[in-house]
Amino acid sequence: MRKITGDHADLAATIGISEQELEQRKAFLQFGPDAADLLQQVHGLLKGRHGPFVDAFYAHLNAFEETHAILADPALLQRLKPKQEAYFDSLTAGDYGLAYATERLKIGLVHQQIGLKPQWYIGGYGQYLSWLLPKIRQTLGNDPETGTNTLLAIIKIILFDIELAVNAYFHADHEMLRLLAQAFNSNIEGLLITDPRGHILHTNRKVTTIVGYPQEELVGQPLLLLLPPPERSKFKTIWSEIRASGDWLGELLLQGRDGHAFPAWVNVSSVKDDCGVTTHFVVGCSDVTVYRNAQEELRRRTRELSRSNQELEQFAYVASHDLQEPLRMVTSFTQL
Repeated sequence: MRKITGDHADLAATIGISEQELEQRKAFLQFGPDAADLLQQVHGLLKGRHGPFVDAFYAHLNAFEETHAILADPALLQRLKPKQEAYFDSLTAGDYGLAYATERLKIGLVHQQIGLKPQWYIGGYGQYLSWLLPKIRQTLGNDPETGTNTLLAIIKIILFDIELAVNAYFHADHEMLRLLAQAFNSNIEGLLITDPRGHILHTNRKVTTIVGYPQEELVGQPLLLLLPPPERSKFKTIWSEIRASGDWLGELLLQGRDGHAFPAWVNVSSVKDDCGVTTHFVVGCSDVTVYRNAQEELRRRTRELSRSNQELEQFAYVASHDLQEPLRMVTSFTQL
């Protein structure tokens, strides 16, 4: 699956939406040519008249902290309003092919990129219906059947619209999750995700390389499974500290599936929700056996070098002492 690019090139194709797919979606909604004709009639009444609604809509959005922060820039607001008016104008234009779908997909993608949840998109249409329905009743009040069919056509095209935007929103989320999952699995360090109790929910492939357990065997197991029995009581104390502070870094002994214990560098980080409550922990681990062996070899060589230096110093002292008497004799001879 191709990645959605910043310029939205071939956006519909990227997400896998074709003309045939769009016709099938409209058929599921029972949105046919008659419904499109009814919307074109509404379009003639409303084209270019969405300004008051857009003003009221942005005033409504300013009441919410999340959207107020986005709309705080007046220059941005001035650029957005004409686009929003054109957006609602196109809703009743009667042409709902691939070009229309791509524009709707862009909206969902932009919402995902700036962090607006789908509820804001759906809420916008709630505001639009509140503004639009009284106008339809005034215009078509003498023809209840046409009014009802027009209302149904509007609701169906709004559902069609929402589905396209949400489709792009969650596709972008899926792409991000796919990339994160790839990075998670290809990390050179063993990574585990646990719940707050320390029970394993996910692992990457490197964990299997380090401890020998297949990924599916570790899911649901406590982290204590990966420690030799003498290390477990120590880790329980550490886990209490982790739950209090949220982070920990240090060396522990781990135990592989074959029972072999080895030193590992372990780091634990907490994952918190919007309220600051810890929901998960990410545990990283690396086998440092080679590093520790290299350290021990370095210490051994250092000790040998120190011992060799001491022997050389002793030899130099002895040699110096043994040479002192001949030197005195030479000195005396030269004086004579």
